[in-house]
Amino acid sequence: MDITVPTSFQREPFYKTGDTITTSEQWNGLFIDLPSFYFNITKQQSNINSEWLIKLFEEWKVEKRKVQTLFKEKNGEYISNVMRKFIAHFTEVLFWINDEVILDLHVLGDSISLFKWQPINSSERLEYIIAHYKKYHAWIQLSELYTELEKLYYKKRQLVKEPKST
Repeated sequence: MDITVPTSFQREPFYKTGDTITTSEQWNGLFIDLPSFYFNITKQQSNINSEWLIKLFEEWKVEKRKVQTLFKEKNGEYISNVMRKFIAHFTEVLFWINDEVILDLHVLGDSISLFKWQPINSSERLEYIIAHYKKYHAWIQLSELYTELEKLYYKKRQLVKEPKST
């Protein structure tokens, strides 16, 4: 089934006016294969659990090595696609860790700046990454943000004693 991307999610480089995403009951479990902001657009963010977040961090580490090579080879199209998806996934995880829902991509910085669990200067860094997602420096920043976010996730898990999913 196709869903029209809501106006609040129509922000470059992710979506533009008229874009749709396909929802499917068949998900192979790889975050990189999901459309950007899939769980928020389809209002399924409540289905996310600790196991999925850990899997996303692991998937990022695998893709990170591929992207490093692709920047050296100047494979721009693949880099653009991967960067868009992992920027979106980073943003989703940042919101999930703070028990928040993404309502509007146009005011990300305002929302993120209020979060308790966030990497230092994450709203400014994320805005830079979104604006320059095809550039190597944006990829470096995104890599650092993922590393910092993963540490914060485990710290929060220890401090808040989130129940482990089975």
